[in-house]
Amino acid sequence: MSSYLRFSPDEYEAIARAYHLLPEAGSYRAFRSLLAGALREGRPELAGRVAGFDTRQVGLLRAHLEGRAGPGPSGGEEDAAACRLTWREWQAVARAGAVFCLLDGGLHGFKGFLLRQAGPPLAEKLARLDDAQIARLYIGVRSGRRCCP
Repeated sequence: MSSYLRFSPDEYEAIARAYHLLPEAGSYRAFRSLLAGALREGRPELAGRVAGFDTRQVGLLRAHLEGRAGPGPSGGEEDAAACRLTWREWQAVARAGAVFCLLDGGLHGFKGFLLRQAGPPLAEKLARLDDAQIARLYIGVRSGRRCCP
C-alpha cells in the first residue's frame, strides 16, 4: 500500500485549480464528489480517476491540498512555519484583499484591513509578516496570482 499518488504535471495543475474553487467539504466522500465534479467538464478522464479513489487515497490527496503552502519568508525556521499560507488561507486573504482594492486602498492600510477581516488563526499569521512580506502579499492580491509572503 503506497503513501503517495501519481499525477502528471498537467493533471496535478488541473486538480490544484479545481481545488481552489471547491467549497468546504466535510467528509472524504463529499470532497471526492466535489473535486470529481469540478474536473468532469475539462478533464473527464481525471474526474473518473478521482471519483474512483478509495478513502485512503482521497484522504492523502485532501491532506496534501489543504496543507500545501509555498515557501515561507526568509528568516528563522519558526518564523517561516508561522507565516506560510495554505490555499484556504490564501483564498480568505484574496477575498478580503479584493474588497480592499475595490475601496481603492493602497499598500498603506492593507495589513490592518486584513487583520480586521481575518479570523483569529489567520490574523495571527498575518500579524507576524513584515512590511516586505505584506507588500508581496498585496502585489499577489492585486495581480490575482497566489504568492507566498
